[in-house]
Amino acid sequence: MLEFLLEILLTIAAEGAADVALHAMGLPGVDESGRRRGPLGLALLGYVVAGAILGGLSVWLWPSRVVPPGPVPGLSLVFGPLMVGAAMHLWGRFLRARHHATTHLATFTGGAALAFTIALVRFVWIK
Repeated sequence: MLEFLLEILLTIAAEGAADVALHAMGLPGVDESGRRRGPLGLALLGYVVAGAILGGLSVWLWPSRVVPPGPVPGLSLVFGPLMVGAAMHLWGRFLRARHHATTHLATFTGGAALAFTIALVRFVWIK
């Protein structure tokens, strides 16, 4: 259980850092009032591609399961993205409340898409 929480916390920290870096580059996302700027679909495609690359790198760096498989394999494909998406939503809301624009990664959809793709790549490649 502790390893699962560690995996989620590392993913949240990495996505938070990525959001800060993307915002510093001036990529479109969500303005201070919560209105979307720029195409969400294109952003999601980018997060899926980035998730596949990051998932592949994580398999290369850590080629074993983080959490031993339980009675229902693949639960991390559901709970991980839900928790990371919720955390990224809260992060984005926190920043927008302080009048900062955010990228689409600081939304539930963006955070969950990236986390799901990373988890999917790990699930498929690690036996």
